[in-house]
Amino acid sequence: MVVVAGAGRSVRTSDSPGVRWPHGEDERRMKVASPGRWQRWAQRCLTVFVILVPVSATVGPANLNFQWSDLAAVSFLLSATAAGIWRRRHHFLLVWAAVYVCLSLPSFAQTTHTSASFLELAKTVYLACLAFTIVQWVSEPKTWDRLARLFALIVGVTVIIALGVWVYAIWSGHIPEQLAVAMDVPNVGRVVRVKAMLLTPTFLANYLTMGLPLLAAYGAAALPRPRVTSWVLLALGIAATGTTVSHSLAGCLTAAAMIAPRSSRWDRVGQRCLGAFAVAAIVFSMVATTVSVYGVRTEDAPAPTPPTSPAPHDFLGPQGTGGEYTIQIRYGWVVYGILKRIAWEAWQSHPWVGIGLGEFPYAVKRAVQAGRLHSYYACGADPHCTWLGAMAETGLIGLAGLLGFWGVLLSERWRTRSRIGQDAENWRIRAPLAGLVGLLVNSLYVDVMHFRFLWFGVALLLAAMASQTPCRSAPGHPEGSRIR
Repeated sequence: MVVVAGAGRSVRTSDSPGVRWPHGEDERRMKVASPGRWQRWAQRCLTVFVILVPVSATVGPANLNFQWSDLAAVSFLLSATAAGIWRRRHHFLLVWAAVYVCLSLPSFAQTTHTSASFLELAKTVYLACLAFTIVQWVSEPKTWDRLARLFALIVGVTVIIALGVWVYAIWSGHIPEQLAVAMDVPNVGRVVRVKAMLLTPTFLANYLTMGLPLLAAYGAAALPRPRVTSWVLLALGIAATGTTVSHSLAGCLTAAAMIAPRSSRWDRVGQRCLGAFAVAAIVFSMVATTVSVYGVRTEDAPAPTPPTSPAPHDFLGPQGTGGEYTIQIRYGWVVYGILKRIAWEAWQSHPWVGIGLGEFPYAVKRAVQAGRLHSYYACGADPHCTWLGAMAETGLIGLAGLLGFWGVLLSERWRTRSRIGQDAENWRIRAPLAGLVGLLVNSLYVDVMHFRFLWFGVALLLAAMASQTPCRSAPGHPEGSRIR
């Protein structure tokens, strides 16, 4: 508080009761204390980035996949650097992120497309720098809350759009091409798959996997009856993810089970049900992305020949041969399974350093030329598995870096719990952790390491864990750190 004193224009400040400052000196102090131009610009750019993450709009050459959200992110990086953000404390995981990046460098010894390898490396470095700059920026709880609340709001809007598009498409029979696609899905059939404003339905499913826990947490914090609100929002988010008809629903169910209320017996029953559904979805997705079953036919008929040594109590029927029950399964290989097989073969060719960072699409092109895949994949594809992709392109050395990164990220949660006790159950830690674990589950079927929202979630989690005074309750939520 500042009190202006008459014509002398001296002021009294709350930090120094009874001390008067000359007018010019006071203006200088207020100018230093107020946010600078670069800070304000960085905050606006970060806000625009969060808003544009679920909007796929490419800027520049298509092979760069540079989105409008990336333009805002680069502006944020430059502004935050100019504001001196990196003078603050750094997180230990930054070292492991650097190790993860560096362990992919030996793969350059095998690459035949150097430009593609450097492009993949630049993408990873850019996303890691963005994440750790956000960690520095949201180190204050109020800043964290403001950014996470905005992210949860955008996720909520995306859920409404996804459900609205699906209802409209089913009710009217018209599919808005910019928001949904009609597609034949292996083992499911022809369905409407919603993608909202993202590039593919799978992107939407993974975005909701990361964002749904924060949406449920903030909904419980801001609205009355937090337990009921949490379950309603989780149900709506899972339904919106279901409209994508994506195997990434397994990760969304996992994230929902981790953030679900658990204060009553029925809450715990619901949480266990979500966990059971998540396990079933994981198993189904593993099978459904490998083999496609077109039909099953059974036949019960007399056997053509009698058994070699029937027992005295066996009755072999009028013909004396017994019966024969035959099950015939008509199947085909799903392309995702073939891509994983190609990745495995690529890793076997160079087990230590891989075939080269960014080289897998060219391996797919060679498989198309050899007749192992149809021409739809003539432009290349990823292996639809984060771990097999790392093995194929960077070998065991690069895989070790990826395992170390995730291992340190998840172990930091347990270290935080030992440091601050039960406050590690704080929803600010539980929500982004649940989203990241959901994406970790989806990494079995998708390359998640280039998802912008994954690195945004990493930043939120690290900033929440690094806070020296973690908040014990959600804003406006008087019932403690757990979502009830």
